[in-house]
Amino acid sequence: RSALGALTDSHYSHAPLHTPLVRHMFSTKVAAASVVFLLAYVAWPFLSERSDLPEGAHVQLFSQSLLLPENAPGPEVAVSIHAWVYQLNTGSLNRRAFLSVAERLLGTVLSPTPDLRFDIFQERAGLFLADNLPGHRLEIELMCMESGESLGVYLLDQITGNNGHVNAEIMVPRDLLVACVEYSQQKRTTPSGPVPVEILGPQLSSSRLYLTLEQREPFVLVSDIDDTIKVSNVSNKELLLENTFYRSFHAVPGMATLYNRWSREHPLMVHYVSASPWHLFSDLERFMNAALFPGGQIHLRHFRVKDRSLLQFLTASKQFKFTTICRLMTDRPALPFVLVGDSTENDPEIYGKLARAFPDQVLHIFIRNADRDYTSSDPRFE
Repeated sequence: RSALGALTDSHYSHAPLHTPLVRHMFSTKVAAASVVFLLAYVAWPFLSERSDLPEGAHVQLFSQSLLLPENAPGPEVAVSIHAWVYQLNTGSLNRRAFLSVAERLLGTVLSPTPDLRFDIFQERAGLFLADNLPGHRLEIELMCMESGESLGVYLLDQITGNNGHVNAEIMVPRDLLVACVEYSQQKRTTPSGPVPVEILGPQLSSSRLYLTLEQREPFVLVSDIDDTIKVSNVSNKELLLENTFYRSFHAVPGMATLYNRWSREHPLMVHYVSASPWHLFSDLERFMNAALFPGGQIHLRHFRVKDRSLLQFLTASKQFKFTTICRLMTDRPALPFVLVGDSTENDPEIYGKLARAFPDQVLHIFIRNADRDYTSSDPRFE
């Protein structure tokens, strides 16, 4: 045998670990160390939590939609809250270089016109270069907009993740929400349409929660955004970039009037579903409010570094839309759905697939012929 082999055999044949007492002590220490490790692993998100937002932090709250159940199982209702905490790194070399290249692009490739504005690009595209702030726990307040009464202050039970986003639920007394809806409907000339509740957060952030009472038998309006309610020109990639990043958003004529007429005639919940990234939420929400579209929840996508290009991201929406609307229909199996889209991409095919998967829920499908290249007899509309 080698000297190492002899040493090993000799060491372990007479090792004190072979005595029962020492073996017990060793196994106890291993077990204790394992428990400490597991506790540390579970508690790490809470140990790494930041109690105060750093200077220059921004909080973006996202709109939500809630159907108040007629017969709630308890006195409280779960309200979903979605927020993004980030910081604009305005002085970074990467940001300045990126914006400089974009400015040259505006002057060459895009053939600038007076309505193409670099200041709009700086605001919208700058959010893609923001630093996400993980590990923060937010406190939010709900406010009934019609009465001005607070519906409570709530500390979220989740902290922001690595992407700066947090999705959490707060438990709100059902009586407070119902009272807000009933008070708001009494003040209206037409009681239909969702009732807005303001969501207030840190750094003067705010968004809205849209409430609908279940006993009024609402239907769910699911609307696409690009080229359905907002002029985007998705089929022309140059115009798509211009309309997304360099121009003020403009509404498709007549669509807000149509949606508001439906809102007056029927109780409805509204969900706007788009392949656009969450970074554009604030501008989209302002656009919808200014154009007087009915309030509703906006569903957008996370843009990640591994997405090959922003242009590809903006035009690859099929799976996201189908999955998002499937989840909405599965969560509300008793409600009828009206799906509204346009002909520029895959809305006819997506909505047709949904109608076949949920034949008892899809009440109507409306497709805006944005390209003017199709007729109602086209096979894609079957």
